[in-house]
Amino acid sequence: MEAEVYKLGAERFEHYFRTGDGNSEDADPHVYAMLCNNLGSSWGINQERYLEGIAWHDKGWAVSPFWEQYSNRLRNQLHARQWAGVIESYDVLRRSFGTNWGYEKRLNGVGYAYDQLGRHGDVVALYDEFADWCWAFETGRLEFDEEENQIGLVLRAAKAAAHQGARRSVA
Repeated sequence: MEAEVYKLGAERFEHYFRTGDGNSEDADPHVYAMLCNNLGSSWGINQERYLEGIAWHDKGWAVSPFWEQYSNRLRNQLHARQWAGVIESYDVLRRSFGTNWGYEKRLNGVGYAYDQLGRHGDVVALYDEFADWCWAFETGRLEFDEEENQIGLVLRAAKAAAHQGARRSVA
């Protein structure tokens, strides 16, 4: 039901963009982008329609970019097993917003995508970057879910370092 309401709202905006019929409330691109983000999250994460979710996030980003779109797009890509897409979304977020976007909540997933692509050095580099960020950020203020992500990333970095060490000893 929630997704259908978002879809109706998005269709109303698209009708206005296409025809000019409607009122000023139908003209705010940021509101449309927020509807696209909500629809992408609702369909993607809540209904496991990940590819459709990604498409809605892309529509919203094209009109009015904000970090939640790409962060939620990244989540859909993780579930859809689009490892290269996860990395691409992460790169867009880092270039566009630095670490001011809920960065710490997605790093374990980004590390997993690197791991799936066999990019073990990137997992270690990601952990190093995160460790520096945690040091600069008051780590006592991290919420539980961020701590879970931190632990997951530590384990992933240890695994990646072991892979790198194994390769070095063979070479």
